[in-house]
Amino acid sequence: MHRAPDRVHALVVADSSCNTADRHPLAAPLTIAALSAMTLGGRERFLRHAAAVTSPHDDVRQYVLDVNEDRSTGEVLQILASLLDGALRPDPDHRLPVPTLLLVGSDDRVGDIAAGSREWAARDRLVEHVVVPGAGHASNQDNPAAFTAAVAAFLDRVLPARTPEPRPEAPTRGWLSGLLGGLRHG
Repeated sequence: MHRAPDRVHALVVADSSCNTADRHPLAAPLTIAALSAMTLGGRERFLRHAAAVTSPHDDVRQYVLDVNEDRSTGEVLQILASLLDGALRPDPDHRLPVPTLLLVGSDDRVGDIAAGSREWAARDRLVEHVVVPGAGHASNQDNPAAFTAAVAAFLDRVLPARTPEPRPEAPTRGWLSGLLGGLRHG
């Protein structure tokens, strides 16, 4: 949106913090320190805890474990720390310029996402807040039907109606029959 705002008509944000929200200056460093301390229990325990916090569903927790199978504890910690340290840029006056759907799982226990999403929607008039039932931090995987229905309904409401582009017409049977008939008779 920042580079080409004219190309964005709507935005869908799932299971995320508002990166422009005002936070205590120690929030990110303390969270990174807590995550680092959790790694002291070993890689397997750290990843199982991360998976448990991500989703209430066994299949989604297994997915989290599978996608992190080849990552070291340090790499996982680095990914999480970069999100906390590099992506959060306080700018409490910033407002999104397009209609935005903010989805959050009803059971999301990651950071400030549950509380922060409500605050984000309250401060930004173009943000619509939807709680996905029976879902944690991976709301699209935890309850794909409710997630997809919310996204489809939002996009149907906010995107301009588009008329389908005309397709080139395929040759009709008539001219082909005429051509073949002419070849037979000629």
